[in-house]
Amino acid sequence: MDLQRRLREPIRNSSPLPYAFPVLAILPILSSFLVSSWLVSQTVGYLLTGSVIIVIVACGLLHPGLRLQLAPGFLVLFGGYWVGLVVHYFATTHSEVLQYILVTPPTVIATVIVLPALIDDRRQAFTMEVTVVAVLLTLVGLGMLWQCSGRMLRRASHSIFKQRENPAL
Repeated sequence: MDLQRRLREPIRNSSPLPYAFPVLAILPILSSFLVSSWLVSQTVGYLLTGSVIIVIVACGLLHPGLRLQLAPGFLVLFGGYWVGLVVHYFATTHSEVLQYILVTPPTVIATVIVLPALIDDRRQAFTMEVTVVAVLLTLVGLGMLWQCSGRMLRRASHSIFKQRENPAL
């Protein structure tokens, strides 16, 4: 009975945040696929993902209605990790470590501090968006498998029949 009442009652708009913020929370998920996608090169994928992260950090820091929460314990652990990266870089001077030193703070700020605040008041919208993205990606994957399976089946049947005609091969 309570479920029927809850389904019928209108959604209250008590959040000061725009409706687009849960969409902004989906963008890192989508842009992270570009890194290993065939659509763009890996470098372009990293640049697009980095720009999405920077936009999220900027929205989080500049929007006055967003309540950012940071636990002191997390700050200590993350600070220790980051100082460890810096020490490791000066000990080994690998350029890969320098990339992690530069990328880690905005990524952690975006994913651990800003994104939960973006989603907090609009959990239902975020859940629906994640579901739609998951269904679309599943359909794309199934379409790719269906397309590739037809080609592989033709190749396999061709090689089987070719081998039966000429068993010496």
